[in-house]
Amino acid sequence: MTNASNRHTAYASLLESPFDLVVVDLAQPDSGAEFVGRLRATPKLSETFVLTLAEWGTGQPTLALSQGADAYEPKPIDATRLVSAVERLLFKEKAKTAAAANGSAEIESDE
Repeated sequence: MTNASNRHTAYASLLESPFDLVVVDLAQPDSGAEFVGRLRATPKLSETFVLTLAEWGTGQPTLALSQGADAYEPKPIDATRLVSAVERLLFKEKAKTAAAANGSAEIESDE
């Protein structure tokens, strides 16, 4: 886990060493939804899961989801819900990886 003080630092860190999941607080001074869009537009980072945090009723969650965020959790943050959201997203990655590995094994065994 890494914490970045701003989106520029976060983006540079992600390019250097991509993560499976990024949690973006949409209440930060620079646009969180724009950051989500930038992640999605970067081929190296386009598969990174993005979980956003924001106050409901601000319009920010809808905008971030439209830019490609995978999930949204409302503020104030409930630790149990946050952990569940992270687990759901990372479980999707494990399932996708396992399916790809099983598909490759089936293709190889058919030859």
